Amino acid sequence: MRYRITQIIFLVFLTIAVSSSFAVPPSRQSLEELVTASGLDTDLKSLEQNLVTSAVEAAMKNAPQDESTEGLIDILLAENLRETFQYSLLLDEVTHFLKKQISEEDVQQALGWYRSDLGKRIVQAEAISGSSKGMATIQSEKDELLKQQDLINIASEVDDTIGISDAMVDIQINAQKALILASLAITAPGKDLSELENANWHDIKTADRDSLRQPISQNYKATFAYTMKAFSPDERAQYREFMLNPSNVKIVNAIITGISKAVEIGAHNFVMELKKDVKNPPPELQQLISQNSAPTATAETTTQNSGNNANAAENSDW
Repeated sequence: MRYRITQIIFLVFLTIAVSSSFAVPPSRQSLEELVTASGLDTDLKSLEQNLVTSAVEAAMKNAPQDESTEGLIDILLAENLRETFQYSLLLDEVTHFLKKQISEEDVQQALGWYRSDLGKRIVQAEAISGSSKGMATIQSEKDELLKQQDLINIASEVDDTIGISDAMVDIQINAQKALILASLAITAPGKDLSELENANWHDIKTADRDSLRQPISQNYKATFAYTMKAFSPDERAQYREFMLNPSNVKIVNAIITGISKAVEIGAHNFVMELKKDVKNPPPELQQLISQNSAPTATAETTTQNSGNNANAAENSDW
């Protein structure tokens, strides 16, 4: 009897040891290989640039149209954005969540896929879809792409399983909050923005989330159809199987979570730095600000418009 009990205890500990061996955290080298092989490095660099461009464009819509103001906004926004939404921040947050949520075995399974002939071809096709030319083509052909029902079915299944569109809604909310606060910090520097800063922008009505989600979901499906249209039915089935594999679902969830957290952190740091620069401009901006002395009427109009923008933001469902 004693032997049997000892044997059982030994087997229990052996099982724990074996189970633990499958949960080895991924190494930094493996994660770097995964980021490169999957094309994620290109995606993150593109996201960094898009955030900078979008913020400058959004702020310009709420500012007087003169060269001095344009220069001021470009410096204040672009420089701060490049520091707070830089590629290294995005990559650090993504790898942080990958380490927490996946194992070395998960990484090796994914690398096996991305290093296969089909995996490499799909990554190349995704890169083309994500290029400026590819995105323009997708928008112009969206209606036809959304009629490719077999591909749309796969895209819908992947989206529903992983929650890609829902995660992108959260990222968009964080980014939009930062843009609104940034525009107001420049055009209405004396306004108290603490209420807007502390608001929980994720706590919005379901109908509002649906209105944000629908175009994101449609774009994802159209992009998926455009990317996969040249692949055979068997290759599409293989890609579906890979995307829905539990290991890959964990990887994609970790990546999306990391990006969302990076945007949230970057948005906060960005607005804080921006407010500091507006209140106490560094020497290189002081001359530009002094040149930006618009007539009183223009200043009053700008302040009035900024107040309207602030009130609109405060009174929105967000």
